[in-house]
Parts: sequence; structure tokens; C-alpha cells
Amino acid sequence: MHELSITRNILEIVNDKTVTAGRNPPKVKNILVLVGELSGVEPDSVSFYFDLMKKDYNLDEASITFSHVPASMKCGKCGLEFKYDQLSWNCPGCGDPGIAISKGTECYVESIEVEE
Repeated sequence: MHELSITRNILEIVNDKTVTAGRNPPKVKNILVLVGELSGVEPDSVSFYFDLMKKDYNLDEASITFSHVPASMKCGKCGLEFKYDQLSWNCPGCGDPGIAISKGTECYVESIEVEE
């Protein structure tokens, strides 16, 4: 259910960026959102809510697309960066369990495409 608030935040960001552009805000064509593999965000749910709510923000003709960011990990001991493996939380280089997620938790508006 947190996708509802995420969608509202996306719409607010787009609204803030386009309305402050001047008296005649540009017409938004597409919004690109980066979604990390481990973010817990379901793009299909965000798309569903986006289609329901976009008219409230004068974005009737806008679409939303998503770019998937694969997860990667980084070892705190040897510094090796490696692909996320949900079966092992140890560094494949040195075996140390002190690893951290370095990519894959993000969820943000990457770009807003407008009509010129």
C-alpha cells in the first residue's frame, strides 16, 4: 500500500518542478522513475495509482516509465563490489560477512519529459 504515497510524492515532485517553471507550465509527456531491485516498490502498483491520480495534477496525457536498478553489494573488509545474491550474504572475495548494499534500494524521479 506504500505505493499510493510513493505515487503521490512522484506527482508532487513533477507538479513542483513544472508549475514553478512559469505561468504556462510545460505539458508533461513522460516521467522516468528509477526503481531499485531491493526498494520494495512495485512499478505495476505505482502505474495503477498514477493512472488514477494524474488527472488531479493536470497530467492527463502523461505516462510513467520505470528503469530497473539491479542490486549490488560492497564488502566492508576488502572493498570488493559484487552482484547481489540473495542466497549468500558473504563476500565472494574474502568471505567476510560485513557487506553492505551499495545499489538497488533507490526510488526516485530520474527525469521529466515535457513537450516543447
